[in-house]
Amino acid sequence: MTESSGTTIVAIKFKDGVLIASDKQATAGMMVSHKKVQKLHQITDNILMGAAGLVGDIQALVKILQANLKLKYLRSKNEPTAEEAANFLSTLMNYYKWFPFFSEVIIVGKDNDDYNIYSIDEAGGLEKFDNFTSTGSGMVFALGVLETEYKENMSEEEAKELAKRAILAAIKRDLGSGYGIEIWSLTKEGLKKELYEVKEELQKK
Repeated sequence: MTESSGTTIVAIKFKDGVLIASDKQATAGMMVSHKKVQKLHQITDNILMGAAGLVGDIQALVKILQANLKLKYLRSKNEPTAEEAANFLSTLMNYYKWFPFFSEVIIVGKDNDDYNIYSIDEAGGLEKFDNFTSTGSGMVFALGVLETEYKENMSEEEAKELAKRAILAAIKRDLGSGYGIEIWSLTKEGLKKELYEVKEELQKK
């Protein structure tokens, strides 16, 4: 049976950077097949990727994107931007739209002096977001929290807390999401990674 990361992916822009976060569960049909799946990927020092969909397709896209951006750097000696990464992946996924990568992708990272968020659908449709976005089976629950609680110029800690609340809302309602929350934040200081367990203990009433 094909393994998929049912998934909730969230991206939030804050005052001094950007973050991307995910749950940790993978499913195979109606079965939980893995409880510690890596859904966030470092493409370059300044570009991160998260995706929902078939695990094999996502792994292939990560390898292709990493290889092509490394080649671009070797040729130009210029660090690739998040916009360039998103445009490359958008073109690739559109080219294969009749035999698609079954994946919805979020790219976050640095564009010159700013940090941005990009979303790419299975057919290569590309959108840029100025504040936040979400994808995956739990996105409808996460977006409800983000729409209600997002504020411009949030601090990094405020953005992390919002990401946790958004993904937790999805974990509580979405069968494809669960078993922990991982948050990667990107600022001029570099990449920070944090992992949180989600526990629900039974209590006698």
